[in-house]
Amino acid sequence: GEKDSRIRELNYCLDSNLTKKSEDKNQVNGDNSLKNDNNGTIKSNIKTVEGKIEISGDKVYIVENPDCKCRVSYEVLGDIKNKLKNLNGKIIKVEGKVNKLSPWNANIEILEIIQILK
Repeated sequence: GEKDSRIRELNYCLDSNLTKKSEDKNQVNGDNSLKNDNNGTIKSNIKTVEGKIEISGDKVYIVENPDCKCRVSYEVLGDIKNKLKNLNGKIIKVEGKVNKLSPWNANIEILEIIQILK
C-alpha cells in the first residue's frame, strides 16, 4: 500500500543518490579555476539530467526527483529557458554543462534537449 510506495520512493532516492555520488567524484564542484581546454569544453561537468520543468518568476528549473526529499534543482541558463517555459510541468531529458552549487542546487547550460518524456 502507501507504505510500500514510500519505501520504493526512498529506495529510488538512495539508488539515485548513490549513482550521483560516484558521478560527482568525476566532477569539479564549483571550482572555476579549471579553465577550458583547447577544444573549449570541460568534460568533467557535462552531464545528462532528467527532471520536471518548474517555473519560478523568470527562472526556469529542471528538477530531478521532484517528489522526493532528495530532489536537485538545476537552474537553466541562457536563452533556451524561454523555449522551456512552454513546457512547464513536463519531464525532460537534457545534456548540458552543470555547475553544482550545493547537493540540492546547480545551474545548467543546456547543450542538447535529448527528449521530452511526458
